[in-house]
Amino acid sequence: MKKIVLGSALILVLLGGSMGLLGWTAGQQSRLGTVRSTESITDIAETEEPEASEYSEPEYVESLSVDTQGEPGTAGTLAWSLLQDAETRTVYEEIRSACEAHRDMVELSTQDVDVVAAAYQAVGSDCGGMFWVDGYTCTTQRLGGRVIGLYFSPSYTCTDAEREQYQAAVDESVEQYLRSLSASASDYEKVKYVYEVLASNVEYDLDSPENQNILSVFLYGKSVCNGFASAAQYLLTLLDVPCIIVSGSAEGELHAWNLAYIDGEPYYFDATWGCALSEVTGSCTYAYLNITGEELEKQHVIDMRFPLPDCTATDANYYVMQGLYFDAFNEARIGNLLYSCYSSGVQATEVKFATSEIFQQVKQTFITNMMIYEYCQNLTQIRYVENPEMRVLTLQWR
Repeated sequence: MKKIVLGSALILVLLGGSMGLLGWTAGQQSRLGTVRSTESITDIAETEEPEASEYSEPEYVESLSVDTQGEPGTAGTLAWSLLQDAETRTVYEEIRSACEAHRDMVELSTQDVDVVAAAYQAVGSDCGGMFWVDGYTCTTQRLGGRVIGLYFSPSYTCTDAEREQYQAAVDESVEQYLRSLSASASDYEKVKYVYEVLASNVEYDLDSPENQNILSVFLYGKSVCNGFASAAQYLLTLLDVPCIIVSGSAEGELHAWNLAYIDGEPYYFDATWGCALSEVTGSCTYAYLNITGEELEKQHVIDMRFPLPDCTATDANYYVMQGLYFDAFNEARIGNLLYSCYSSGVQATEVKFATSEIFQQVKQTFITNMMIYEYCQNLTQIRYVENPEMRVLTLQWR
């Protein structure tokens, strides 16, 4: 149960539940988004044996120019590199080429619909900017009980001409999104910037148009999780940072987020939840920026048809990078840090702790026992937001 406790000198905001979002009802939690359906399988009935001339060798679409020996971490083909076999990689290339060429139907080199499903998901993970595709139909042709052909038909949301017009509008918007990013930014700075710019400029709205793709973000400024994740992947690919969209669930609802490589190490980030928490705190919150798989899986369930790398690194975590991470309880060190933040005039300070025990000890000492006033003696009122699952404490200075 979520509740707000008000005091005359101290405002305490207690956020229960695994996500810690103020005032969300069960119905509102479903706003975390619905990932679009990624497959529609249709088997056609057995046909009469065809004339020999009607069934020549299939003419496959041109493959992508990708290095089959490439290392994981290539911008734009990261999901492709994570596929485990040559057959699925080849089908990925056929599907991606067909979608990019806006083709109505192609015959695939596989006869396995599960391979098609894995390849299609990987294409979607690599291609956040492919706003004109929304699912597919896979038609299996059989003869005498034997599969003789498998055909892939993308479901398009617009015509090729309309796609060009939308793309021009997206390009103009993206230029504005990225205009404040330094040309010399590191991969960490690029990921952080994208996380921040989405949280600051996009509103979470279930009713936003085109909310399952990047048009909702770049044209309308409103989206849901799949739009956020697609936009993040698209921007980071433009910035040459390897990034994919990850699908699964959170809080029992379908959800989407991202995995990105920073300095050769994979990290998860969830721009949607960062946006939602920012609406609570009034400033950008970084609890879901560059986190480990162990942290992610406390509240997220991954549902991917290909394996993802283990995310165990912490060097690029926001709190580690900013000196706001504590792996031991040290009252003076923590108190002096809080005073430094308070006296600097910043609007809010977020601090992260290595364990739940340290998190609770800090909360007890500085909030419950009000020791924060011993270090910040001119402070008259403070509001705090706690996220126990991520062990993050946000202090909003008054």
